[in-house]
Amino acid sequence: MPSPLPYGAARPSWRTRIGNELEVALGGVQLRAMHRAAGLAAGLRTETTPDGVAYLARSGRRGFPLACIHGFGGDKETWLLMSALAPRARGAVLIDLPGHGRSAHVPEARASIRHHAEAVLRVLDREQVERAIVCGNSMGGGVALRLAASYPDRVAGLVLVASVGRDIH
Repeated sequence: MPSPLPYGAARPSWRTRIGNELEVALGGVQLRAMHRAAGLAAGLRTETTPDGVAYLARSGRRGFPLACIHGFGGDKETWLLMSALAPRARGAVLIDLPGHGRSAHVPEARASIRHHAEAVLRVLDREQVERAIVCGNSMGGGVALRLAASYPDRVAGLVLVASVGRDIH
């Protein structure tokens, strides 16, 4: 049964509905193409840890690499365009936190800031990154703060954007 419409609203014609569906599908194709183009411009490759954490990475030759962590409900693409602007000689790791983006689902009981920080650490280990400049947006800033508090020897610096840090006391 179709959903009710507000009083006085006319149901869109089948042409309008099909046009809308085509527009959404085409927008999705365009968005994926833009993500691929930005990833190529940034020199990033797609990887996944054995426990299902998805990330994009590029090896660096100079300076500390960037480890970028998105906010709640986001994904690694939050940092994609920025990573294309960073010098290619600097390494970068853009991480989908567990339960976000292309990473595997995580049970709600394990979806904590500490668990996410440990997932970031596993990605850094897999990429053989000893120390990184950790960038966090919103909840990702809380994850970055937890990582810095729990593993200070692994964090060369922090970049926090509209960060939350309720976990750190």
